[in-house]
Amino acid sequence: MADMTTDPLEILCDLIEAGDNRFSLSALREGSGEAINFLMRIGAAEATTHSLEVTCGACDNDHSAHLEFDPATRCYWHFCPEAGRVIVNESALATIGVNRQWVIDWLVKALPITPPIRSHVLVDDRVWHLGYAHVAGTELTVVFAIQLLAQRDLDALATVLPRLPSGDLGLVLTTSAVQIRSITFPHGYRLLDLREIARADEQGLVVDRLRLASWVEGLGGSKIPKPVGPGRPSLAALIREFYENRRARRVPLTTWRAEARAIQGELSLRDRVRTPPAIRTIERRLRILRAKDTGA
Repeated sequence: MADMTTDPLEILCDLIEAGDNRFSLSALREGSGEAINFLMRIGAAEATTHSLEVTCGACDNDHSAHLEFDPATRCYWHFCPEAGRVIVNESALATIGVNRQWVIDWLVKALPITPPIRSHVLVDDRVWHLGYAHVAGTELTVVFAIQLLAQRDLDALATVLPRLPSGDLGLVLTTSAVQIRSITFPHGYRLLDLREIARADEQGLVVDRLRLASWVEGLGGSKIPKPVGPGRPSLAALIREFYENRRARRVPLTTWRAEARAIQGELSLRDRVRTPPAIRTIERRLRILRAKDTGA
């Protein structure tokens, strides 16, 4: 697979966690074009034609604006307090979001789930029972959970898990950036970040079954596994940490671009070995973070 500046799996997880929020296709393509095209090609992400709500690109205030259509010029436009009337290219109005059913179908096939396959919803648009998989001599009861944003979401997940017929071990795959290793659910269900066992290759997205088997074997087949030490924080968790620390220090938030640039600098100071993510990548994650926190 050709080198990509952005991991398609990371973008897919971001889109999943964004829920019904959709993002500018052209903006995402500026910093992650190859990865976006990859996700659209395999069917994991899908574009829609127009969004009448946009973020103004004519000033530095990142304010939202409602588009109007001018039938005389056949152009879309919006008003900016600083720039006045702003014409918006129609190609910039396309938005992108995740194809959630594609993700469910992919997981069922990639794990793979043992037939008969009877996947069903446990919590609307948040939690699915995918079925059962046999890995390393262990029968896994597999659940997929997304948008675990607050304690109430974890409580809702914990409530539905005991309803399932249990295998040898309960697995909850998630795309949420939560402190996975500190959480235990009823009947010994454990959370596993999808990023730890999935990756992109020439064929599309795949589940690394050796890594999954290693995870299962590390739990010794026990329903209540031994505690393990914390792993390296995800990029999303680090960005949230720096963002919240800056708010705690009362650093003013001027624009998302300026905030992303400052966080990139702080990331560089903390880890002088790894190259920090691009400013546009951090900015995109900050916008997703804002959408999660505000419920927008």
